[in-house]
This record gives sequence, structure tokens and C-alpha cells, in this order.
Amino acid sequence: MGWVQDAEARMTAEARKAMLESGDWLTTAEIAKLTGLSARHPSAQPNKWRKEGLIFAIRHLNIDYFPRYALDPAGGHYPFKSMAPVLRIFQGKKKTGISRTGSHRSTAS
Repeated sequence: MGWVQDAEARMTAEARKAMLESGDWLTTAEIAKLTGLSARHPSAQPNKWRKEGLIFAIRHLNIDYFPRYALDPAGGHYPFKSMAPVLRIFQGKKKTGISRTGSHRSTAS
């Protein structure tokens, strides 16, 4: 890898780390607790939402993190309906490190 790619990879990793440490990203267990959904299978509902294109996640160190801002507190912490059309814009675009389809590919950490 050249120095430009090294610098880009380093900046991407630093940005992802800062973003995840902000506290604005939730694991499936945290979503289950907020919504009152199954603690036994906490990933079931968030993964269903993701497959339906209602939310996205960032995978870091084999853990999916979902954006808190995409969940409607007045709607039981289910995804805002306005998220789906925004996510559709990104379908088929260059890989961004976010997971919209429920795939479990790893991204840079």
C-alpha cells in the first residue's frame, strides 16, 4: 500500500473509533433493552430492520453498531420511517463500511 492509502486507512480507522466512542451507537443488546424486545435473541429485530432497509449498522470488531439517531424515542425506539428513503439512496453505491443488507462482512477497525 502506498502512503496515501496508508493515511486514508489510518484516518478511516480513527474516525470510526471516535464515532463509536461518541455513545451515539448501540449494540443489538442495547436496542433490545430500549425497545423491550427479546433479550434472548437481541439481534433478531435489528437485523430484520436492516434487511428491510429501515436502518444500517457499522460492524467493528465483529459487533454491529446501530445509530441511536435512527431510532424514534416516541415510536418505541423503532427506526424512523424517514430512514428508509435515505438508505435507498445509498443502495448500489461504493462500499462505505456500513451494512444495510444484514451481511456480516468485516470492515476496518
